[in-house]
Amino acid sequence: MTEIYGIQNTHKELINKLKNYIQSQYFGVNNLLLEVGNELLEKDNTLYQDPYIESNPLYKISNNGLSTADIPENVREILHKMADQNLGVFESPYTHQIDALESFFHGRDILVTTGTGSGKTECFMWPIIASLANEAQSNPESWNKRGIRALLLYPMNALVSDQIGRLRRMIGDNDGNFHSVFIEYANDPNIRIPQFGMYTGRTPYPGAPQLKKDKELAKTMERDLLDGDPEFINELKKIGRYPAKKDLNEFINYLKEGTHSTDPHDAELITRWEMQNYCPDILVTNYTMLQFMLIREIETSIWDKTREWLNASPENKLLIVIDEAHMYHGSPGGEVALLLRRLMYKLKINRDKIRFILTSASIPTESTEDKKVIQNFFNDLTLNNSENDNFSIISGKKKQVSIKDKIDFSAKLIADISIDEFLKDEGERKAEIENFFKNLNFDIPDLSYAEIGNFLYENLSKFAPVQRLIQYTSGNAINFKELANIVFPNDPPDVANYSVQVLLAIMPLAKSEGGQVLFPARLHMFFRGLEGVFACTNPNCPNKCSGDGITLGQIYADSGRETCSCGGKIYELINDRRCGALFIKGYMSSNISEEGNDLWRYPGEIFSKDMKEINLFIVPENYRMKSNKTMKGWLNPKTGVVHFDDQYKDDGFLKVLYPDPRNEISSKMGILTFKSCPKCGGRIGNRTLSDFSTKGNEPFYNIVASQLHTQPPTIFDEKMLIQQPNAGRKVLLFSDSRQKAAVLAKDMTRSADDEAARSAIVLAAYNLQKWAEQNNRDVTLEMLYPAFLEIANNNNLRLFYGGDKDIFDSDLGVIKKELSRVNRRNKGLDYDKLSGKFRNPPGLYSEQLLKNLCSSYRSLIDLGLCCLEPSNSDDIDDCIEELSGEGVNISEKEYISIFSSWSNNLCTEKYAIGENISNRVRENVFRHSHGRLGVEQKDLDKTPKFLKEILKSQKYNDEEIDSIQQTLNDTFLGRGNENQELSYLLLNKIQLKYNETSEWFRCNTCSGIFPKSLWGHCARCGGESIEKISDFERYKFWREPVLDTINEGSGQEIKTINSEEHTAQLSYKDPREKTWSQTESYEMRFQNICFKEKSPIDVLSCTTTMEVGIDIGSLTAISLRNVPPMRENYQQRAGRAGRRGTSISTIVTYAQNGPHDGWYFNDPKSIISGNPRLPWIDAENAKLNKRHLNLVVLNDFLNKKNTDLADCATLSFYNEFFEDFLIFMGDLSYDQSSTKLLLSNNFNSNKSIKEFKAALIENLKIIRKTVINNPERYNSNKYETSSLLDHLNSEGILPTYSFPQNVVGFYIEDKNGNIEQRPERSLEIAISEYAPGKILVVDKKTYKVGGIYSYHSKFKNSYQEKQATPYFDDPNYFYDLYQCENQECGWTATEAPKNDRCPFCNSMIKSDHKMLKPWGFAPINGRSIPESWAEVEYSYAEEPCYFAEPDQNDLKDIGYPHIKAANRSDKITVINKGINGNGFYVCRKCGAAEVVQLSEPSFKGIGAPYIPPSKRKIQCNHSDSSNIENVYLGHTFNTDMVVFEFDLDKNKINTGYKGLWMKNAAITLTEALLLAASRNLDIDFSELKAGFRIHSNEKNVFIDIYLYDSLSSGAGYSSELLNISLDSIFKSTEETLICPSNCESACHNCLKHYWNQNHQDKLDRFAALDLLYWGMKNKLPKGLTQDKQKELLMPLIERLKNYNPEICLIETENGLYVSNNKLKKKIIIYPAMYKLQDNTETIYLSDRLVKRNLPLAYNMVKGIF
Repeated sequence: MTEIYGIQNTHKELINKLKNYIQSQYFGVNNLLLEVGNELLEKDNTLYQDPYIESNPLYKISNNGLSTADIPENVREILHKMADQNLGVFESPYTHQIDALESFFHGRDILVTTGTGSGKTECFMWPIIASLANEAQSNPESWNKRGIRALLLYPMNALVSDQIGRLRRMIGDNDGNFHSVFIEYANDPNIRIPQFGMYTGRTPYPGAPQLKKDKELAKTMERDLLDGDPEFINELKKIGRYPAKKDLNEFINYLKEGTHSTDPHDAELITRWEMQNYCPDILVTNYTMLQFMLIREIETSIWDKTREWLNASPENKLLIVIDEAHMYHGSPGGEVALLLRRLMYKLKINRDKIRFILTSASIPTESTEDKKVIQNFFNDLTLNNSENDNFSIISGKKKQVSIKDKIDFSAKLIADISIDEFLKDEGERKAEIENFFKNLNFDIPDLSYAEIGNFLYENLSKFAPVQRLIQYTSGNAINFKELANIVFPNDPPDVANYSVQVLLAIMPLAKSEGGQVLFPARLHMFFRGLEGVFACTNPNCPNKCSGDGITLGQIYADSGRETCSCGGKIYELINDRRCGALFIKGYMSSNISEEGNDLWRYPGEIFSKDMKEINLFIVPENYRMKSNKTMKGWLNPKTGVVHFDDQYKDDGFLKVLYPDPRNEISSKMGILTFKSCPKCGGRIGNRTLSDFSTKGNEPFYNIVASQLHTQPPTIFDEKMLIQQPNAGRKVLLFSDSRQKAAVLAKDMTRSADDEAARSAIVLAAYNLQKWAEQNNRDVTLEMLYPAFLEIANNNNLRLFYGGDKDIFDSDLGVIKKELSRVNRRNKGLDYDKLSGKFRNPPGLYSEQLLKNLCSSYRSLIDLGLCCLEPSNSDDIDDCIEELSGEGVNISEKEYISIFSSWSNNLCTEKYAIGENISNRVRENVFRHSHGRLGVEQKDLDKTPKFLKEILKSQKYNDEEIDSIQQTLNDTFLGRGNENQELSYLLLNKIQLKYNETSEWFRCNTCSGIFPKSLWGHCARCGGESIEKISDFERYKFWREPVLDTINEGSGQEIKTINSEEHTAQLSYKDPREKTWSQTESYEMRFQNICFKEKSPIDVLSCTTTMEVGIDIGSLTAISLRNVPPMRENYQQRAGRAGRRGTSISTIVTYAQNGPHDGWYFNDPKSIISGNPRLPWIDAENAKLNKRHLNLVVLNDFLNKKNTDLADCATLSFYNEFFEDFLIFMGDLSYDQSSTKLLLSNNFNSNKSIKEFKAALIENLKIIRKTVINNPERYNSNKYETSSLLDHLNSEGILPTYSFPQNVVGFYIEDKNGNIEQRPERSLEIAISEYAPGKILVVDKKTYKVGGIYSYHSKFKNSYQEKQATPYFDDPNYFYDLYQCENQECGWTATEAPKNDRCPFCNSMIKSDHKMLKPWGFAPINGRSIPESWAEVEYSYAEEPCYFAEPDQNDLKDIGYPHIKAANRSDKITVINKGINGNGFYVCRKCGAAEVVQLSEPSFKGIGAPYIPPSKRKIQCNHSDSSNIENVYLGHTFNTDMVVFEFDLDKNKINTGYKGLWMKNAAITLTEALLLAASRNLDIDFSELKAGFRIHSNEKNVFIDIYLYDSLSSGAGYSSELLNISLDSIFKSTEETLICPSNCESACHNCLKHYWNQNHQDKLDRFAALDLLYWGMKNKLPKGLTQDKQKELLMPLIERLKNYNPEICLIETENGLYVSNNKLKKKIIIYPAMYKLQDNTETIYLSDRLVKRNLPLAYNMVKGIF
């Protein structure tokens, strides 16, 4: 039985979607690859893994637990009352919730660790509410005092907002139930109720109250919260998004008058001023804001009130809740612990006045050792004395699953139950549930559907198969194939398999009365794309394959091998996507040698500058040369040499064509390719040739779309389906980068629109054809849009986004009215008449029209569906009559065929259709690399070359052909409305003809298809080899959905997917203007809560912001764009789904190429259910303690001056206060209790304080000199402030919480020059990610970086139109850069070395570039760009530069003969040198910037990147070279690092820079150490960065490999490395270098990944192993065996034989010899690591030289013979 919603079918659907996509997108036009593609994609682990099933652990319920709990009776009373009112308390909760209550009221601190969705929040919410109620009842005097009773601390704002929502629902309930309960409980009708508040950067508003700001805030709240649709408001209240004010209207009215009024019966305080005045009982904040609150004077009242309350009674204690405690890790966790010390210091209390509750779903507690680690973690984070055991670790108690006495049954009994019926509407579900129990002879009473869930919960567990299923999947991932045999061990596999799927469908429906789900299960599926296609070039390979006249050796889907088992060289294949022509991608000298040229798979090493990437065309049989500018060649598959002599053509060589050496791609210098395709003749542009790597987001979109549509529906109501045509199906997407999530949201929408619009366009064309036949009318393309609108209206299609969506929705309103009108009259639409109402359809509709008519790869013609024809038969008759008058005889059929061929050529070559379509829309689809889009006047008389040749073959002369062309131009072309110089096909003269049933022809030359032929010729290229298509299988993936739509007829098959971005990029908001940020708005729409006509969101693309703590309701589908960094990340993300049952959830992971993703792709179980890492914090870190004390003493001093760190200006401190500060520091001392309170155990002594004080004074004196000498940098004005807090943060004086301190923005401004969005990155990341030429996507708009700019910089007096000038004049931003001339050395610094000599290699120093430290970035011209312009000009930051002169004093022996190590604090410089080190051009005035690709700046189309305050256009002269600087972008920062020094003996080891070993070994070992360190620390490897440097003395060469935290302020990970087992780190490094694929140098399964793509050709795991073994074991690699030497020599000998046939290799007992009958020389291949002495009697070649630089080896040996 096949079931749509069965597990296997779901997995199969997703597999087929991905596989068919790859087949169609990448192999579809190439017969050879189509033939082998299925086998290639079906190989184990190529594209997918078997699915896994895993379920949440089932935790014990404490029946009537509230009644029996060991808690005070008055506490029990308030909780009972809340349970009675359904206020988030349950009479029978989980046992761990009762345990938490009991522990808390026995005075213990608590850490609760239990699974996702198991009620952790209640473990602290119930104690909080009960404590507040208890105080109000038992101590009214204390209750009347204001003060924070509970501080809820979160790591990010999203979690703060979520917790506020819970508080609103629990104690801020809008029905007043809690209010009534509380008053009754306290027995005081006038008592104030508990109050809470959110205090974050989103809380309105910073600073002192201002009437203007109050009025703005009141206006916004009134608009969004009072005047909103009542249904919308009710939904906000349900999810806790509505303020919990007794009378919000009254509050807003007071606010209009400048009063922040708080009613005693308000549950929530909304504004900062309210909280400063009244102080909430529960404060919810993040640790960054808590730091500000402890610093700033304006919040002092909050702490004063809290201190007064704490001192009012010995019973009063501050409860601190740290939710998601596992996120406090390493150094950030240590800083939070110190922050809590500052809190106690501020409140003047000791640890005994604070209580803690910590919670997490990601802390393991399974062993005694785990619990010891957790105890230490708790003590360190909460400042608990290790001797104080008043602390409980509470874990969820899992239900014991037992098969004993359970009812067993055969799988056959339920094998006829329909899985799909369980997932339909309530009636069908109920009926199938009854059938299920009937088959098992189990009585089921007559129940309502509402009662069915509890019945299932109570009774399904009585069956043994159900218990086995729970037992083996609870908290454990198990391969689905294994599950059937476990659950039904005695049944046939196929029956057992199906019946397990039945259980997986019915069990999630089982819910207790309290809402607990019996089986919250998840289906985990792992996919990935192709790395590429690689082929053995030996035509005689035993595993050869053939197609399209080409024979190649074995085909591979990965790059792990460089040589096939047959000895043939393996190269990557690329192709022309239009015709499927295959090319070999390699690297070759552009200078042709008579002896042939070596073709290399990688760029190689020590090659000359004429080495270029080259594309060699693989010549098919019977191929006819199309150009005399190309050269024939024969590739020797054994040596990799391309010969240009015909003598090699029949010797098992592969025939190739070599492009004209002059044809180097202008925009991609260094790539030699063909100007036109040797197969189809089509012009080759920058993007025409592509590899087979599965790229972009489209493959992932297809998986997600399939995942969405294979979900069971959750909405069945017809009215609701109008608003939600996807029936409530949702998918939450995760990416680990803001930009990836942003691009994904845009691409998901565009891909969904492409798919839906394709079907709607063809259906509209089909409907128009039927309408025309029925009404005897002509059809034109102008009528297509009204017909398209009709389909969209009838099927609730939500298409397009942004302003185009608004236009489309407006047009839908017009068509809706028109349909209503004609339906009343029982008539149909008149599309001809309607077309006049829609002269300007939305641009995105026009884009779809262009995509479907003009694409070179996926047009409606390419899919065998439609083509263009004249719309009016009279036009055809007129043209034929005119031609006849000129003596040109042509039939109607022939003329229509010529028109279709000609019009298709205009579309695909010039996008020349639609005179009303704007240039911007046309360019958004396709950016023409030559000429303009449209037919230029000079080209009007030019008949396409192929068409002219066909007509000539039919005996038409030039004059007659010109006449035919003239009729086509005169009749069907018209001038563009926007550009009169260009002509386009007129939409009112042509029609889109649906031709699915017509004969279609396929051309073997261009691989194109067409519904017509021209006298036996291809209508697309003129080729003579065409054949009728009998099978459209290769086009099925794109074609079939359209045919299904046509066959269905109404358009119901068409589905759209509405996707949006949810990242920190969109979190910018001014609370006075917006109630919700864009992210909050999108989150609500994802939950179907829509504001003002906005439609629900189906797919939300997010980052870690949605990973923890946030409840997204009945979500059942998660998709991960990559494997997350850590196991807990994966488990938290997966845990967002399946919380409320209804169906099994699906978790899709799309793994990327790289060792991290590959690791977990090959072992999914370890990430699905592997134990999360144990928590630790860096509590005893000297730097952290010092920064912490610095903040305390500085703020204490400034408080005495009636200011604070946040308020004091930098210059004021150094000019006015500094001398007083020195006096203050001299007098400063702390008593023993204060010292113990302030600093952690290792530093709470007077000695440490004295040292810290001295260091602070010394640092400030040094910093003061810079400030005094550069006062202009630190001036504050009304636009830009320089507070002492920001200044000292950037100097590393104050705590950072590992947040980047050098943060810069990418400023997106609206038309008035105000900030619209402001994504931010740390500077060291931004100089790569935001570098000029890079592409960014924000809220579905595309931007190209084209300026160095900061919003505030334009407000400086006299610099409004030259904002960059002050920065270029500032030596802190624009300064000299010094580089070693020896490129192999690479020494770089910002200060000149002694004697102008490199301190590493003693080479000369050059200073040919200056470095610019960016102060911010902006898009080209300050606005978005068309989509097709989004071609990235790639530049990356170089490897990190650590070139401080070596100091051996701190290096320590770590137990290895040649490795020493040290923890250091030093400077790292990150530099982006542009493409090929050419830098960037930046305007000194306006800051406009471009990538240097030409010798002179062009700045074509690049103006000022911002709008000045005057709002007038800036006229900046970029043609004046004196305004332009060629710069590198860079940044130097301080960081902690660990350095491993490997010392190499020059007498034993090849330490030459050009020795083909040392640098490659260093690069590779650095990568391996980085991966190994991240695995040992159990962190994402992106959280560490690494680099290496080489330096020397007279005896030794040293390789320093250094690892540092990726954030400049440090997360404490690198410093931890020397505290863990170095043996384990180096063992893990060794394991990383021993590749599971046994690759020849490096591959994506061991070392290659996205971030090291710039030096992947240098990676050599064997060289790295040699270096590692030398360092660890004093061991050099063994010499090569004679057999291995012989194997390596064979390509060289083959090559030498071509030079001289007499040369041969002689094998003897004494070794190998090379001889030519006249001379005989011994030859030895040795490990490249060896340092060899000169020896003229023997030829010595290193193994790496023979493998990686055969030409050099060849020349060396050839020179001897």
